[in-house]
Amino acid sequence: MKRFSLVVLAAFALCAAMASVSVSAAPTAWVSDASRSELGFTSAYGGEPVKGVFRKWSAQIAFDPNDLAGSRLDVTVDTRSVETGIEEQDAALIGTEWLATKMFPQARFVASAIRRSAGPDSFEAEGELTLRGISKPVSVTFVASREGSELAMKGTASLDRSNFDVGTGQWSRPDSVPFRVDVHFDLKARPASSIAAASTSAGSTSSSTSDPTAAGASAAGSTNDPSALSSTSSRGAGGTAASGSQPAGSPTPSASAAPPAPAAQVSSAAPQAAAPTSSAAPSATASSSDTAPAASASSSSSWRDAAANDYTPTPAFPNQTRAPAPAVPSKFQVQVLTGGLVQPWSLAFLPDGRMLVTERPGRLRIISRDGVQSPPIEGLPPFKTIAAEGLHDVVLDPAFARNRTLYFTYFAPLPNDTPPTLEAWIDWLKLPAGEHEKHPFGFERVARARLSLDERRLEDVRVILEGGNRRLVFARDGSLLVAASPPAGGGIPVDDEPQRLGNTYGKVLRIMPDGSIPRDNPFVGRAGVRPEIYAYGLRDVEGAALHPRTGDLWTIEHGPRGGDELNRVRAGRNYGFPLISYGREYSGDLINGGKTSQKGLEQPVYFWTPSIAPSGLLFYTGDLFPAWKGSVFVGAMAGKRLIRLELDGERVKSEEALLVERGKRIRDVRQGPDGALYVLTAEAKGELLRLSPPD
Repeated sequence: MKRFSLVVLAAFALCAAMASVSVSAAPTAWVSDASRSELGFTSAYGGEPVKGVFRKWSAQIAFDPNDLAGSRLDVTVDTRSVETGIEEQDAALIGTEWLATKMFPQARFVASAIRRSAGPDSFEAEGELTLRGISKPVSVTFVASREGSELAMKGTASLDRSNFDVGTGQWSRPDSVPFRVDVHFDLKARPASSIAAASTSAGSTSSSTSDPTAAGASAAGSTNDPSALSSTSSRGAGGTAASGSQPAGSPTPSASAAPPAPAAQVSSAAPQAAAPTSSAAPSATASSSDTAPAASASSSSSWRDAAANDYTPTPAFPNQTRAPAPAVPSKFQVQVLTGGLVQPWSLAFLPDGRMLVTERPGRLRIISRDGVQSPPIEGLPPFKTIAAEGLHDVVLDPAFARNRTLYFTYFAPLPNDTPPTLEAWIDWLKLPAGEHEKHPFGFERVARARLSLDERRLEDVRVILEGGNRRLVFARDGSLLVAASPPAGGGIPVDDEPQRLGNTYGKVLRIMPDGSIPRDNPFVGRAGVRPEIYAYGLRDVEGAALHPRTGDLWTIEHGPRGGDELNRVRAGRNYGFPLISYGREYSGDLINGGKTSQKGLEQPVYFWTPSIAPSGLLFYTGDLFPAWKGSVFVGAMAGKRLIRLELDGERVKSEEALLVERGKRIRDVRQGPDGALYVLTAEAKGELLRLSPPD
């Protein structure tokens, strides 16, 4: 779903080009206020809308509505600076092959004509966009108007991906990426004289020019001729406007205009030290999410209609995918216990009903039953955060009430590590199978620690496993089951790491709580095989739980493009990836010729196409929702819903989509001691939700 977004950079660049304008109707030139402006796009793939912006762009601009023939627009956008608010998605966008960011890291738009269009204060700019080495005509319409002492500019544009050879070859299928992408912009501008004065007092560069095409035009310049303002601008990720000089016609944004790397791309030896010292939660507020039958049917139907146009491999047995909705929709209410969590990943209930919550950038907090957040707990080891990596799962020792021991998974930095970049991360993902462990980007680890009596810090932190940083589940025999994912991401071709028994990628591992290897592990004693391996042939396992009746481990995993799976995991079994898969390569090509079954390889209990990006898995055993007893709950990040699967034995009977109207990426779901469901949303300002029966 993520390959199309950079096609919109053309229209985004045009939007950015409007960022600094001069209007002859007033004696003052205008410069945009980036912190109050919105430049972005909306499009859909598989029924799920995606929005985004670009953090780095530069513009050489001269604009006068009374002298359109003399107006100029020359805009450059850094195609690697896409920002959707979701680091995993950003990494996938940069990683897709058709973007060719290594060869063509910038796109450039040069306007050849600006004219008035229908309606007051309406304009149309026509010019040529160069993207991926291809130049095509592009136009954008906008309205410019005065609002008090400010200038407001609003507009839209549409692009067709096929104009830039994105709709040819392996991308020619209509369902690969959308043909049409709609762009919107809403810009606010202030007098350039006030910006220039502020810049001068702060020691910033400011100069004047009357030639809109002159080299070295000022970034926030002022001029006595309001019809000839020329500037270079760059918007930072934090919503502030950065600036720097650049020769007119230069295809590359100036280095000084580039904003600092976002925190999610920085390696920190002590991230908790940089976190706020306290984070009091807002008081709990209740909202109703009673899924009325009509609304539920509408949401489900819309999703399935969109999905019907995607890849639909033949299932191995009935209801292995796209099971019908239940006869009676669920009814419940939603309470937001707390918000403002930064990419929360997992939660675990303490004996008294409070919750431990991990945040992916490297923080661990306690949240009270009424939603009050503690300051970050100290004593965590160094973390490395990049794309989806960071601090992940947390579970309590079965004897936590006595020993106060907990376990967590995380991504650790290399010795003398440097701040990571998405490009370096993607280059590492693209290494051939067998090379990732030889050239590690970081270390996937499981650690155990003791929570101090005052609950302010972790003590006696000790790494018990190298390799494996996703979900943790204690088996009934007291062993610890660990999910370990392979190097993978949007646009990265699949490889056979999950089938190689000399590494931990794409495996479920089994160790004892002290890190020792159980003697009855299925591959103990085999030469060249990691003795921790319990099962293999899995992909990106993002959820795991024990079946309440059988005690078997069940997992959910991301396929590449579709083929997300729910699996019942048994010792020594091979779950097939990538020898068999119900998904496709990110390019749309079939995996292993589209093979979905093979003797000796396990079938999933259930699978999804298109991808829902599942995360979090729960078997409901409570009494608060009698109709839910025995159901499986799965969070969906790309699907932006909580999914309930009703089981008949170990087969899926029905599938129900919940929380659709909230439009949130669901990262984790847990059952509380009170029988309610507790849900974490994977957002920069994530929430902890409580689902209970309606009043």
